[in-house]
Amino acid sequence: MDITDTQQAILAMIAERIESDGVPPSQVEIAHAFGFKGVRAAQYHLEALEQAGAIRRVPGQARGIRLVSSPAADLVPAAGDDLLRLPILGQVAAGLPIGADAGVRTWSCWTGCSFRRRPTTCCG
Repeated sequence: MDITDTQQAILAMIAERIESDGVPPSQVEIAHAFGFKGVRAAQYHLEALEQAGAIRRVPGQARGIRLVSSPAADLVPAAGDDLLRLPILGQVAAGLPIGADAGVRTWSCWTGCSFRRRPTTCCG
């Protein structure tokens, strides 16, 4: 199924918001961004994107829009998923250790509950 230019733009907006904010836009935000008179127009386009296989929506969840295939989509946990997926970037240089831990005087210990389950761009 082909998607329209507007639907392609909505898809790009969803991907950008997940990448920048860690969460997809709400239907109201989509409606405002594209100048729709009501939220129903945004819902119509989201339904078409879901039928095209570009997104999937989680029923009953606010901002429950998930991209089917993208790097940003892999960071957002699915409903009921306790895993936070973090990409591994770059390579480790081979050779002698640099010694970043030389002279360690104390350690800071963290438990798993110290970290948020969902990606965020700010602390607090």
